[in-house]
Amino acid sequence: MRAGDLRHSISFYSKAVGKDQYGAATESYTLLFSVRAKIRYLRGDEILLSSTTANTTVMQFIIRQRSDISEEMEIEYEGARYNIQIIEVAERSTMMKITGTKIVN
Repeated sequence: MRAGDLRHSISFYSKAVGKDQYGAATESYTLLFSVRAKIRYLRGDEILLSSTTANTTVMQFIIRQRSDISEEMEIEYEGARYNIQIIEVAERSTMMKITGTKIVN
């Protein structure tokens, strides 16, 4: 892959679950690192959540190979968060294809 194809900046976040002063579970996110990526739109769906319709988007993020990425992380791209679904090593272990689903709030 040519370096010019990696036009977009994406950030990887780690989720930590803790408890507040009342014992309720809280989630916090820590920025781990940012990388350059090629972005591919794979699919968009409409789903029914609690009597309302929500749109979901599935994207593929193609980045240079890294060993510190896992499915427990989240990706942020253009202000939207994506859950990592699939991590696939491609092209002689020099690139990774990461498939993510947009988080619907």
